[in-house]
Amino acid sequence: MPRFLRSTPFALAAVIAASAGGLYAAATLGVRDADSPHTFGVRPGGAAGTAQAAHAAAATPSPVAEKTDPVNTALAAAPMNSVQAGSGPELSPAPDAWSRGSAQFELFRTWEGESTLWRGSRPQIILGPEGNWFPAGQPGCGEGAYVISFRGTEGDVLAAQLRDSTGALTRSGDESGRAEGWMLIDDCHLPYVQLAGAPGGPASAEVGYTVHEYHRASS
Repeated sequence: MPRFLRSTPFALAAVIAASAGGLYAAATLGVRDADSPHTFGVRPGGAAGTAQAAHAAAATPSPVAEKTDPVNTALAAAPMNSVQAGSGPELSPAPDAWSRGSAQFELFRTWEGESTLWRGSRPQIILGPEGNWFPAGQPGCGEGAYVISFRGTEGDVLAAQLRDSTGALTRSGDESGRAEGWMLIDDCHLPYVQLAGAPGGPASAEVGYTVHEYHRASS
């Protein structure tokens, strides 16, 4: 058999093998993971996907940039164990947590109530949940805080004061000589309210109050 006839089958086989290898390589590159860093070229929609990712990153606030919280600012700035005139910071709903220096306070519970005040009588304590004694002023205090708002339901003038666990007066609420006020106290003090104003005023008045109890977060 002539030499060219003997070499032809091998040449054809080599051509077929080379073609098959090229097809395999092309197919492999075509189905390579589009997210692979070794993918050649730009996959369809890649530019749009990159633009969308950049837009989403720009819309997401940086964790370094903190939004100023007016409630946290007000509570952090108010003196502890103080009585303030006016409605105070907006606490509806009450924040789950607020900070004061390095201390973090977390909301434990909230309650509301209403009591009758009598003119000429001694200041009356704001009651605790379900009309029980206010849950503060006990031994071992110092880990909690209360934000208390109070208001005369008919606009009657009120005054407030704070007493410690022994009953000694620690703060007189001259600043709250109006129909509403608020207090920021620790759990070593007790809040009291009294009907104030001119002697010729009503013999009694209703006072409504809202109390938010916070506990210091464990470190």
